[in-house]
Amino acid sequence: MGTSSKWVKHTGGETLVFHEEHNGARWYDAIGANARKWEMRYGSDFTDNIEYALTLVGTTPTVAQGVTAGVRSALSTVGTNAGDGINMQLVGTPFQFAAGYPAYFGISWAFDNVLADWFVGLASLDDTIIDSSHALAIAASAIGFYGLGTSAVTAYSEIHASGSEGTTCAGTSSAATHIYEFVYDGVSSVAFYMDGVLEATHTTYVPTVVLSPTIVLQNGSAAARTGTINWMRCIQLA
Repeated sequence: MGTSSKWVKHTGGETLVFHEEHNGARWYDAIGANARKWEMRYGSDFTDNIEYALTLVGTTPTVAQGVTAGVRSALSTVGTNAGDGINMQLVGTPFQFAAGYPAYFGISWAFDNVLADWFVGLASLDDTIIDSSHALAIAASAIGFYGLGTSAVTAYSEIHASGSEGTTCAGTSSAATHIYEFVYDGVSSVAFYMDGVLEATHTTYVPTVVLSPTIVLQNGSAAARTGTINWMRCIQLA
């Protein structure tokens, strides 16, 4: 797959965005003074509150640097109790959906069993995205994808202030690697993609508070789960 580029308009003017040649919704990078970018780096320090805030439930779940070429991070829930796992968020809240500020989020990752509970996306700071009863327990606002102990994938957005949320079936997951992405148009619409295919579009319940890149992996049943993050990035144009 090749790389192409396009100029994207936003409040600060226009910024050059580099994207996948046949899938303009997959952003690789952006160049300009008004590009706000974050990407999980090789060699990240996963000590709690260094780069990421970690909430670990169970027999010391682990988040480690990837040891296989192309893997940024390896996760293991370790414990065998349902609900054991990892709630991980980038320290700080560097992104916010606002008029005139287009944004992209994407992650390529895999986990070993569809019975896992998981969430990926952007969320307000929250140490219990998924609770021990295998249900979303988001205290504030969030947007992304989740699965709760089944192969069904849901595109999700919530505005906590209004108590409103929008959910849309977004395909079927498996133990293989999948790419989950969403693009905010800088107006009012968020398009959700799974493996490059448009699965859902939300024009309501789009959060407007500050958000942080977030990933959750928990046991959906009484068995330990593992996951690998190949890449994870967020880009916003201001």
